[in-house]
Amino acid sequence: MMDRLFFLLFAFTLTATAQGQSCAVKMLNAGMVSYKNGQYEEAIKQWEDGKRCSQITKTQEQNLNRQIANARGQLDAKAWAGARSANTMQAYEKYLSNYPNGKFAAAARQKKAEILEDSDWASCTAAGTREAYETYLQKYPNGKRAPEARAAIYAINDDIAWSNLNGLALTKSDYQQYLNNFPEGKHTREANANIRKIEDEEAWNYALQNGSDILSIQTYLKRFPNGAYAGQANQRIEEIQDREDWQTASALHTITGYQNFLAQHPDSPNAAAAKQRIRSLQEDQAWKKAQASQDKGLIEQYLYNYPHGKYVESATINLNRIEEKQDWEQIKGSTYSSRFQRFLEKYPNGPYSDAARAKIEQLENEAWSIALKDPSKTSLNEFLSNYPNGQYAAEARQRLEILEDAANWDAAVRTNTIYAYETYLQKRGAGRFADEARQKIKALKDVQTWNGIAAYGSLYDYRQYLEDFPDGRFAEQAQKKIDELEEKKAWDKAAASNRLEDYQNYCLKYPNGAWKLQAQKKIQELEQETAWKKARQENTIQAFQKYLNDFPNGLYAAEATSRIDKLKVDEQAWSKAVDQNTPEAYGDYLSRFPSGKYAGTAKAKIYNLEAAAAWETAEKQNTKAAYQAYCRKFPDSRQASVAQKRISDIEDEATWKQADSLNTRAAYQNYLINFREGKNASEARLRLSKMRQ
Repeated sequence: MMDRLFFLLFAFTLTATAQGQSCAVKMLNAGMVSYKNGQYEEAIKQWEDGKRCSQITKTQEQNLNRQIANARGQLDAKAWAGARSANTMQAYEKYLSNYPNGKFAAAARQKKAEILEDSDWASCTAAGTREAYETYLQKYPNGKRAPEARAAIYAINDDIAWSNLNGLALTKSDYQQYLNNFPEGKHTREANANIRKIEDEEAWNYALQNGSDILSIQTYLKRFPNGAYAGQANQRIEEIQDREDWQTASALHTITGYQNFLAQHPDSPNAAAAKQRIRSLQEDQAWKKAQASQDKGLIEQYLYNYPHGKYVESATINLNRIEEKQDWEQIKGSTYSSRFQRFLEKYPNGPYSDAARAKIEQLENEAWSIALKDPSKTSLNEFLSNYPNGQYAAEARQRLEILEDAANWDAAVRTNTIYAYETYLQKRGAGRFADEARQKIKALKDVQTWNGIAAYGSLYDYRQYLEDFPDGRFAEQAQKKIDELEEKKAWDKAAASNRLEDYQNYCLKYPNGAWKLQAQKKIQELEQETAWKKARQENTIQAFQKYLNDFPNGLYAAEATSRIDKLKVDEQAWSKAVDQNTPEAYGDYLSRFPSGKYAGTAKAKIYNLEAAAAWETAEKQNTKAAYQAYCRKFPDSRQASVAQKRISDIEDEATWKQADSLNTRAAYQNYLINFREGKNASEARLRLSKMRQ
């Protein structure tokens, strides 16, 4: 299409060349430019003006008419795309108002109908009443939400029918009537449950009326095994059987009779009594047998089985008498005092207790005499193991302590290690050699620690050594190592950071340091670099001149001189542009100095001056298109927000005029959707309120 347009333009140009530039050709050319830039309305106006030219030929007029039709088709398509994008009643009505017979007029009317139906459905669901859904179905019997409306009416009727049942004394027929009317209702499960509940209660009352005999209750359970009264029914059956069987067991009063009862009724209220009677009968049998035989095993078995029985006291007395006599006969000729001691612990007041004590005293005197003949660790330990609480026990422990201390110290001295002396202190912390052991440990740790760090120790290691051993053998060497490592650390920090202050700090702290000359050289280099960097950042004649004053023979002296010359020319050009204060003057500055000192300021000046001129034009035209064109070209200007506000006001006013003209609920709702806080929002709400009434 564009190729054909340009061909026509070429044809007009040839004609103009032959006959001179005609009015029609000029308007065609102007219209083509507007058309190419998407300004179709402007193009149509220019081409219409071309048709009114006095020298236009018939062929030229026909071509202009075709181009006008093309431009109007573009406007139609553009307006439809805008309506589809907005997808509002206002947008489609605006399209139809401008293009009542347009290419998309039928589609626009269909969209309006859909939006209106959606609005009515929203009102219907908001009300949520049967009348609202019935009104919707009357208006849209085949609407896209008609099935939902019918389902909603069914649900509302269902809820009403069910709520009418609540709070009443209902029968099975009442619930059955509900099920017949609403077989798919949401309360069907509850209705069936209530019917089953009524039948359950009727069956239970019938069973109770027949005297609560077992057969009647079993008949109820067969029909309602999980009924509301099933627990009571099972309990009644169990109570009747339990009562009869207990009377039988009590009459027999035998172990077998009570055991049979428990087998049949393990959870009976009489179960505890049955178990107690069984145990009492079994205890009587066991004691009669043990008492008659006077056998130790039978008496012990009785006490084991019945530790709180009726005959425990008598059984215990008999058993002690038998055991004490047996034990004394076994030990009376022994030479071990421990056996007599255990005998006394068991029988402290028995008939043989005095004889046992005399035997212990005799054996202890004999053992002490033997220990004193050779007072070694072995003999003393053996005595204490036999007589830990005897009359000579304290003296034996004292002698043993002296021997142990000396043996432990001799072992530590022979080994001569930290572990050996620490072991001695753990065992003999208050021994005779404790202080000497601590001194030995400190001296050994001093040497051990230094040997571990002397060759490859870190700064932390040497500091820790001095903290642990401030008066150690190697304290002076450790301090020297610390000084060397701290200086190395300071130099490494300066070299790694390559910062002026770090090199200066190094020279201040170590004026005679190993790296003094390297540090001074670096300071000179960095001072010059810092001065040059500062001059470049300030980018002024004064800054570069200061650099030259401080470093006349510096590395960047030639470049500083060159920059001073360029800045002088830049300053002169900028002063000229400021004096003229026009976009052209600032543009001339930018063309000569695109990266100049004032390049950013020049661009801002041009933008502000052009924006001011464009704003003056937009205000004169005072149209939506004029303000939109201003916002597109100057989105960051001071007046951009004002332009947006005026666009909104123009749209607000146009939409309100249309709503006021239509005077329908949909029109006012559409206005409020688009301009909820608009100038006429209060009036729109007031009119909607009156329409609802």
